[in-house]
Amino acid sequence: MRYSHIFGITKREANSALTEYQKLLSRAGFVRYAQDSVSLLHLGHLTVEKIVSELIRTFSPEAQPIGEIAEWPDDVWKLVASEVSSHRQLPISVYSRRGARVRFLEMLPDEESIGVRVAAYQKGMSDIGGNFGVPVKEIEATYLHPDDTVALAAAVEIDEGENTWLECPECGYAAELHAARPRVEPLPPEPLEEVREVETPGCTTISAVAEYLGVPESRTLKAVFYADRDGRIVFAVIRGDLEVDPVKLERAAGRGKLHVATEEELVAAGMVPGYASPVGVSKGVLVVADESVLAGQNFVAGANRPGFHLTGVNAGRDFVPYIWADIAAASAGDPCPRCGTSLEAARGLILGRFRQHSTALSENLGLLYLDRQGKPAPLRFLSAEFDAVKVLEAIAAFSHDGSGLVWPAAVAPYRFHLLTIKPKKEEVRTAAEDLYRSLGEEVLYDDRDASPGVKFSDADLIGLPVRVTVSPKSLEKGGAEVKRRGEDGRGTVVSIEKLASGSFDS
Repeated sequence: MRYSHIFGITKREANSALTEYQKLLSRAGFVRYAQDSVSLLHLGHLTVEKIVSELIRTFSPEAQPIGEIAEWPDDVWKLVASEVSSHRQLPISVYSRRGARVRFLEMLPDEESIGVRVAAYQKGMSDIGGNFGVPVKEIEATYLHPDDTVALAAAVEIDEGENTWLECPECGYAAELHAARPRVEPLPPEPLEEVREVETPGCTTISAVAEYLGVPESRTLKAVFYADRDGRIVFAVIRGDLEVDPVKLERAAGRGKLHVATEEELVAAGMVPGYASPVGVSKGVLVVADESVLAGQNFVAGANRPGFHLTGVNAGRDFVPYIWADIAAASAGDPCPRCGTSLEAARGLILGRFRQHSTALSENLGLLYLDRQGKPAPLRFLSAEFDAVKVLEAIAAFSHDGSGLVWPAAVAPYRFHLLTIKPKKEEVRTAAEDLYRSLGEEVLYDDRDASPGVKFSDADLIGLPVRVTVSPKSLEKGGAEVKRRGEDGRGTVVSIEKLASGSFDS
């Protein structure tokens, strides 16, 4: 490709609001960043395509393309239901592209094959770090569905990264914010009490109730209310010393997007704001209880009566939630769920996520096939998704020097950057044109009538693996000067014939 013909040029400056790696990509002419969008230019598009190819090769080289899927994964489930009916069709791997995102779905016949593929994806996360020259770490990811059994993310720690997760400096535990759970210490056991109504005038908050009754907040039950688009109430119950994570709650409730319930919605559902109780809750209210409610007994809860609370409340005996789930929010400073050390916040980029879905999901969706015995069985699924633009940014963050980008050979948009000094001299122009034709799709030819300083500066900024310079001096020495990106000193002169034949080891 002739540099004078490509869409997107280098720039000396970039928007000061961008991160350092985004500035590099913008200045080198790979990406243009707007307030709400990212546009790939010619060089960026080629690099992303190579990244996608590497992702497919690494994670699922046998996957079949199925075109663009608008609603992932819901539309894929429907597609699977219409196409897969027998164990003879399994295993099947497919992938879908939507812009820079590549998504994989695998349908497998048994638990043994599931285990093999889970291990392969975990190894793949490590492999892409090596292939792309970035330090990828595996962290726990958010579940796509409540019954998912494995959820992992490929994360790269960068100070300017847009994603935040929690990690333990002691044991290495790491998880996305909406996947992490604080350590919940069980309360000392004690005999179960009878439920008793007590007066708590003006106590509409957990702290006020705990102080008035002289109990720790961990001995109370916090009531948090959300509503779905139809106004149906979702009643979250959690131990009073914890907070509800709305994202976890949405996932557990399975009612789509939730909003904080209004006082009018609560009253319509028979709830008393500030004194609501899971005991005797109205029909039609979906009660979701956090697992922390099981780490204690004889809790204080609302009485659903203004100015009163209940003591001696115990889950299972006095109320039975419709759903048990992890809905507790975690944040920096909370104790690590594994070792108890305070969790710390980390920043970086999430390159992709991988999940193993339970057979309960298949059963709920009616995704069945006939097994070897001819009986209906739920399909077993693995899914993964990766954002090639995030991979592009991660590479830029770690593969650069003071002059510009330094692309790994596997994903560089071109292998060679061909430059000329004094291109008006016929011998220089002829040699460069011959090389350009010989190197074909692997070369970016800077055919501009610009100074050597500008060309060399742009070549370093763009960061292709090998720079090939044709000049009167190099021709006098027998060919073109070849220099690998990042090497110090002068390059090596290689004959035009050797370069053109492809026998040169770059």
